[in-house]
Amino acid sequence: VDAKGSMKGETASLSVAVSNLDAAKLVRALPVTIDYDVKSALVSSNVNLDFVLPKSGTPLFTASGKAAVKNLDVRDKTGAPFVKAAQASVEIGRFDLAAQSIEVKSFSVVKPEADVTIDSGLSSTPAAQKTAAPGTAPKGAAAESTTTAATGWNWSLDSASISDGVLRITDSGVKPKSTITISGLTASAKHFSSKSGTSGSYTATALVNGGSVSSEGTISLAPLALNASTNLKGLSLASFNPWIKTASGYSIPKGTAEANGSLDFKAGAKTALTWKGKAALKDFQTLDPAGAQLASLKSLSVDVNLFDLNAQRINVNSVVAEAPSVNIAFSS
Repeated sequence: VDAKGSMKGETASLSVAVSNLDAAKLVRALPVTIDYDVKSALVSSNVNLDFVLPKSGTPLFTASGKAAVKNLDVRDKTGAPFVKAAQASVEIGRFDLAAQSIEVKSFSVVKPEADVTIDSGLSSTPAAQKTAAPGTAPKGAAAESTTTAATGWNWSLDSASISDGVLRITDSGVKPKSTITISGLTASAKHFSSKSGTSGSYTATALVNGGSVSSEGTISLAPLALNASTNLKGLSLASFNPWIKTASGYSIPKGTAEANGSLDFKAGAKTALTWKGKAALKDFQTLDPAGAQLASLKSLSVDVNLFDLNAQRINVNSVVAEAPSVNIAFSS
């Protein structure tokens, strides 16, 4: 650690340079108990701090610089992996406490891994409550017509990136406990800010349980709006069986889904959502709760010219089904 500073009148400045500081040892030496174990983290930084300390009035504090961490490995209190990353770095163009503003020049994460455990509650939810009544929102959900910052802070982000990331989401609320793995996650974002009416661009690709998904477009945060193109290939529906079966009793032992199209979304007094594109199922089969085949098909493709949620309208160009089969059982 190398620190240099100076003072003149009511102003002071401090430059701090850190190279490969073992932050894991520092965390373990803290006189507090935390729920996570930092196994390793090497921190480097080069930060400039500036202070204005007037005899009267509000003190001023600004900062700028770069910081990075390598070989990050954080475990939960059971010792299981929580967050890992080969490297993460951030460059701050300017942080101004009095003005409540922060300008982030760049943020990047290389080979991040995260393990998250959730409880969807599906296995303990009565069947009558598993499907919400039409036109109703889940308890506790609130509709918002506009998106505004929760604080008075202004911020901007020139660029951000994630490369070769992995996210494992384990749901203990289904039987058996199951995991969705998102791997090969690569994403980038440019020119985002809290300024109303501005939009940033993004790209993202990932592998999800045997399939691939990619998307690119623009996002506005205030008001919230999204214009995106998406492409989904080879998504295995069988991998979602624990959720489908727990929630409904039915199962999908085989089948893959594909889709590509464009989406437009805008939040407001009336949510505007439109989509157009193509979707398909291949080698699909579903079973009833007793395990008997309910339906199957070799392929199903749908070409949607326009789906408009606000207008409650859908225009379909074509529907093509190959070798569909439906079994119906009833007793008189």
